[in-house]
Amino acid sequence: MNPLTNSDNRHRDASCSTAAALWLYRIVLLATLFGARTTAAPLNDWPSRQSLGVAAPGLVRVALPPETFDAAQASLADLRVLDPAGAEVPYLIERPRATTRTHRPREGWQVFLEGNRTRIEIDVNLRGQLIALGIETPAAEFLKAASLTGASAGGTRALLSAYPVFRQPDGATQLLLQLPEGVWTHLTLTLDDARSKPIPITAILLHEAESPVPPPEVAATRLVERVEGAGETRLTIDLGAARVPLAGLRFESDEPLFIRHVTLFTRQLENGEVRERPLGTGTIYRVAVEGGNPVAQLDLALDSQPPSRELVVVIDNGDSPPLPVDAVVALRRSIHLVFHTRQAGTFQLFSGNPRAAAPRYDVAALASQLKGATLASLKPGSLGANPEFHPSEPLAEIPLFGAVLDVEPWLFRRAVKLAPGAVQQLELTPHVLAHSQAGLGDLRLVAAGKQVPFFLERTGFTRVLAPEVSRTDDPKQPRLSRWTIRLPHAHLPLTAVSCEIKTVLFEREAQVIEEVPDSRGERHRRLLGSSSWIRKPDGKSGRFSVNLSHPPQTETLLLEIDNGDNPALNLEKFRVFLPVNRLLFKAPPGAVMELCYGNVKAAPPNYDLGLVAPQILATAKSDATLADADPAGPAGRSPSSRTMSLLFFGVLALVVAVLMVVIVRLLPKPATPG
Repeated sequence: MNPLTNSDNRHRDASCSTAAALWLYRIVLLATLFGARTTAAPLNDWPSRQSLGVAAPGLVRVALPPETFDAAQASLADLRVLDPAGAEVPYLIERPRATTRTHRPREGWQVFLEGNRTRIEIDVNLRGQLIALGIETPAAEFLKAASLTGASAGGTRALLSAYPVFRQPDGATQLLLQLPEGVWTHLTLTLDDARSKPIPITAILLHEAESPVPPPEVAATRLVERVEGAGETRLTIDLGAARVPLAGLRFESDEPLFIRHVTLFTRQLENGEVRERPLGTGTIYRVAVEGGNPVAQLDLALDSQPPSRELVVVIDNGDSPPLPVDAVVALRRSIHLVFHTRQAGTFQLFSGNPRAAAPRYDVAALASQLKGATLASLKPGSLGANPEFHPSEPLAEIPLFGAVLDVEPWLFRRAVKLAPGAVQQLELTPHVLAHSQAGLGDLRLVAAGKQVPFFLERTGFTRVLAPEVSRTDDPKQPRLSRWTIRLPHAHLPLTAVSCEIKTVLFEREAQVIEEVPDSRGERHRRLLGSSSWIRKPDGKSGRFSVNLSHPPQTETLLLEIDNGDNPALNLEKFRVFLPVNRLLFKAPPGAVMELCYGNVKAAPPNYDLGLVAPQILATAKSDATLADADPAGPAGRSPSSRTMSLLFFGVLALVVAVLMVVIVRLLPKPATPG
């Protein structure tokens, strides 16, 4: 026997023994760590639980449903798994993510201008799979048809034809071409320049896939509110749960051709007020170029876990009509719990403890070992109450009352009609906005003589008011058209004035002013806003607006249009836009509440609600309203008893003074010495 062969055999046997020992060590370690059981946690602090029906021992993967995210902390630190015997089971959180790498090659690509087309030749030198090709250009506005061919070991074939690439003035952009599956060594990208001039190409981006990810779960949402504003559509959608990991949104629309820039917002606390925070942006479209079939992109990519169950979707319509949106669906990412069990049976998944710290299980080092393992997949049962939890009032961390408040200095006190639910939202009416401080710092909610803490939410929504309008031209200024706009209240924080114009061709300068009286009663013109109105025959919209840079101080606005030597325009359907502001608060059970406003000397309130803002924002809200109608102008004010008392004593003092004068005059004058 060849000694080299014996040596090889001995080496192979030793290697096999080492490999077997290593795999045995891994299996023992995996079983030890995943099978380790710890003492049960004190479950009276966990309000919710879900059952897990484990059919057989081994590794188990649990797909977390939306109701689990809604009940748990955003980080999932409060999740606990107990086996049928009540022992805590260590687990690993699995968050699948598709990983891509973007290359910006400096060499290996060339641009050629050939008549009515731009041709770009690209050498692809990647180890992985090319999934998308992007271009960069400084061109500000264009729409072109792109074609793409790919070369591989199997030959050359067409990948895309008449595919739209564009950049629009409203920010809508599509510069990415998704590639079909395959390994390509060379790409040829062609841009059609027949209808527009060529655009400069400054960079090529190659997007390489490193690891795939399971497709997202498609889930319906609920449309809470739709508001059409000046050039935009604002949608509020309810995701059904807070803190749900999103991969994007999918829009459903039967509009045949369109391009829209879309921005997503969530709500968060900033400087003591709830404001909208941008969450993501992108472009949705259905476009056909150069006679090709329509190409649609209706998914808006997102990688976020919104803290609130509601999202605000802003669709920029520009000069186009509002985009009809039939539905918006959520694309949810999958997140799993993975654990090992030695027995079958009903396990329990507990959640909902806001003060629980993340457990420290010694399993994270084995995450890489789970990639090739076989796991049994299951879904937890519906979310139910933990019978061992000691229930308390909803959102117990939120204080019900603040300091005692003397309401006498407030001019207005309006009853609040509460709706069923723990957290309420109260939209401020035009009367409240007009008769409060400019910053709304004098608003107070009062129940049983004490303040009720609240958040002030400043939204991006607007409400439309239809004012009284009349044509009031000045004969001394024949080139000027003037409309008088009468508002329901002075000091309304208006953001814009708009109207409709049927004339199809014009160019005018418009401005909104008001005449403000000074201390001597003289009136002075105050410019609130101006705009250039231009409409061409291909204009799609007949509504024009003037954005106001300052809120009016009076109840009367003047819209003036300089016609030059042109005929006057006919304006109709006037609108004024008022911002939507809300109060978010927890209603004391059975309380009789009032909203107080109209105190120019009040300082803004300072409540300890910042620490519980996530709970309030994540909770479904009920719509509270003001029980009585808005008072009609200054005559409808409800002065406080202190004001009435001061008025009474003032009148009394005046009467006494008049009587004293009369008595002095009736007294006989002293005789003058002769």
